[in-house]
Amino acid sequence: MIKTVEDYIISVVFGTVQSKAHWKLPVSKESELEMVSFTAWWGKKALEKLADIAKQIFLQEDQGRLLEWQSMLSKCLEVMQFAF
Repeated sequence: MIKTVEDYIISVVFGTVQSKAHWKLPVSKESELEMVSFTAWWGKKALEKLADIAKQIFLQEDQGRLLEWQSMLSKCLEVMQFAF
């Protein structure tokens, strides 16, 4: 899952397939995701693509779970846009 998210972010969110961004998910030696920190511009860009990232993660999962995530992310984005 980490590789799926990382590949999507560097080739779609922050870069392109032809020109991938130089970014890695911070993962500890115990393979646990550490805190992710972005500048405001990169953070906004990542938030705008969260639903697409969820689609990549849950591609093999139950469609109901994907729809729940997309609904939650849509509400989260509304709050974030209001905050900006």
